[in-house]
Amino acid sequence: MHRSTQLFLYCSGGERSEKCVRPALEMKASKEEQRGVVRFLVAEGAGAREIHHRISTVYGEHCMSLTSVHEWQKRFREGCTSLQDTLHLRQAHQDITPDVIVRIDGLIQENRQITEEGISVQVGISHGSCNAP
Repeated sequence: MHRSTQLFLYCSGGERSEKCVRPALEMKASKEEQRGVVRFLVAEGAGAREIHHRISTVYGEHCMSLTSVHEWQKRFREGCTSLQDTLHLRQAHQDITPDVIVRIDGLIQENRQITEEGISVQVGISHGSCNAP
């Protein structure tokens, strides 16, 4: 076994024991791997605090937050099986083309007091796009 994969547990006095809770090495794991551990422990009936304590024992500073454990615990209890992040639905991105810029310039030339609201409605772009450089 390679030294980097050893998971021997050591007590504060230095003796090796299965009863101690700290691994000899902290492990790094992907988000998906940690979520898989959460899913497994949720299936066993463990609570979020217990799950967080157990994974933080192994992953240390690389461990997911307690808030994330709560969120994933909720998802798994609701029947979610995926370990991937869900995509958030957003407004489709609209490119500001040269044609759109010409239309905006024309509106501003016609009415120097036109608002972003007026531009966004007449051109069909978002308020944020009105401020784009």
